[in-house]
Amino acid sequence: MTENKSDGVTQIQDLNSFAFSNGWVHMQFVCDKTGFPLVVANGLTLSLLPVTKLQFERFLSEPLGLSSIWYQQVLALNPRRTVRTVVNSERERLFITGVTFQEAGDFANWLHPHGRLPQQAEWQNFAVGLKQTVFSRIVEKQLLSCGMSEAATAVLKRLIGFIKPANMAELALIRGGLLEWVSHRQGYGGLGAPRPAFFSNTFDPYHDQPMKHFADERSPFYGLRVLVGEETF
Repeated sequence: MTENKSDGVTQIQDLNSFAFSNGWVHMQFVCDKTGFPLVVANGLTLSLLPVTKLQFERFLSEPLGLSSIWYQQVLALNPRRTVRTVVNSERERLFITGVTFQEAGDFANWLHPHGRLPQQAEWQNFAVGLKQTVFSRIVEKQLLSCGMSEAATAVLKRLIGFIKPANMAELALIRGGLLEWVSHRQGYGGLGAPRPAFFSNTFDPYHDQPMKHFADERSPFYGLRVLVGEETF
């Protein structure tokens, strides 16, 4: 296995094939500049997990104008928990929420030169592909050996222990995670199916239209996942 770095992404040169129901594709794990995993599959590159507070705090440490007062206001909506102290019933506290659409996009731009928020079709195609991919021991081994940071590895191991995922979508918290900012031709909204104890819903994240939400309104249920790639609209 060899590594090279370009555009802030660590490329892990160990490509593995996994069966999706729509045929054989290559799926690759790479790491973003915070050391958290991205999945490369079916022509898409997206964050495996919703963005964590640990990642967002790296962004806040840059001289970009967001203050500690701003962050305390955001944390008031969904208080922080450490990987060591978090329990499954409050796992959402590992992830950044309460950011506006613009702030989420600013983070995506910081994470990668071509980072952005996904479009509805991109998010849902990615989610379906993950659902059709078994989370086997082979996949787990490749994921945990892809060069993640210690913090990212701790988060993944904690979630695997909580969820015991049968497929990649379960690990990625397509269900049981957050509402995530996406764009579509009519504007902005949220996709996902949070745990009902966190946010009461009957959403089908694979087929529903995004939940409408004001782009500049803060919500404890809205987070983000980053896509690396050019706009397709």
